[in-house]
Amino acid sequence: MRANLERILQSPRARCSHPGVSMARLAEVAEDAGVGVGTVYRRFASKDQLIEHLFAARLQDVVEISTAAEAMPDPRKGLVYFFTESTRTRRYG
Repeated sequence: MRANLERILQSPRARCSHPGVSMARLAEVAEDAGVGVGTVYRRFASKDQLIEHLFAARLQDVVEISTAAEAMPDPRKGLVYFFTESTRTRRYG
């Protein structure tokens, strides 16, 4: 089940990297993920819910990165750490 969620969450990230993400349907997300559309709808009732989930997960990543950066004794290293880590691809599950 967790593997299905990970595959579902990978699809919108890939689709978000190019124009037209707002036109993507959950059926396309399911197809990209290699799962049935029912699997997607069991987790997310709408595309908006899926996008909100991805946004919340990314926001949590940024909070964790900024907390770690703030705790660094050297502010310059903390700033470099924040920018480096916040631009890396993260897991959104």
